[in-house]
Amino acid sequence: MGQLCKVPSDFVVKLDVDVKTEKEEKQNLILIGGPGTNLLTSDVNHYLPTKFNEKNIWAGLVDSQGRAFNTDRDAVIARIKNPFDPSKVVIVLAGVRTVGTKSAIIGLVNFPDKVLADYKGEETWAVAIRGFDLDGDGKVDSVEVVS
Repeated sequence: MGQLCKVPSDFVVKLDVDVKTEKEEKQNLILIGGPGTNLLTSDVNHYLPTKFNEKNIWAGLVDSQGRAFNTDRDAVIARIKNPFDPSKVVIVLAGVRTVGTKSAIIGLVNFPDKVLADYKGEETWAVAIRGFDLDGDGKVDSVEVVS
């Protein structure tokens, strides 16, 4: 799909494969999508406090206390030092499935006070969230912090 997109050369959003090909991992990054769809998320997964199950990424998320989150609407929002350049930061918005990634984005954009309530400026931080469809239209419209 990414090969079909035509973007200007100065466009600040890049596909994961372009960042890897151009060896531009050593910068501040916002990664969208889980390790099954984003190569860079796969590369940094090991460093996340709440990460995708390393034996089977499709099995869901595991937090630092070993709690599992495996519904399709579950997601992680995380901040870590960039493992390729510790002076830089990586932010990850990734879900167990596509709807989970949408949950992460909706949570951060529409419910930042709820999602970021426990963030106190830590260099390494993560929260697991779960999306909900409260109005019954089949789309995530609310989130709950689950970890």
